[in-house]
Amino acid sequence: AGIKENAGTTEEFDFTPVFGGDGSEESPFEVSDVMAGVSGSDVWVTGYIVGFSDGGDATEYAVFSAENAKNNNVLIADNANETNVAKCVCVALPTGNVRNAVNLKDNAGNLGKKVSVQGDLETLYGIPGVRNTSAYKF
Repeated sequence: AGIKENAGTTEEFDFTPVFGGDGSEESPFEVSDVMAGVSGSDVWVTGYIVGFSDGGDATEYAVFSAENAKNNNVLIADNANETNVAKCVCVALPTGNVRNAVNLKDNAGNLGKKVSVQGDLETLYGIPGVRNTSAYKF
């Protein structure tokens, strides 16, 4: 794919990626932004809770239900019905109020709910993730 028969130069085009938000609490990044390579520390990401990683590599151990859930992570996606781990971000849930409120083991009703989390964008269980999660809001 490309642009053909155009006499313009690269200086005339804006190749800056467009993201769904800016990573602030008021305008969080979306899961698709994280999948596209946006990076940052202490940023907000929003998505629907669709499951969890049952350990190890999330591409092998992703579970898209709340049954037998772990309490230390959740998978979020842009679509509440997502079942493709390649379209998910794994969110680490540290001990404390974030884990207590967000995890699926103790809160099975959170499955399908939209949540925003604040943390650092890093790889988690082999997929894009949010570590050092410090805040959340439904």
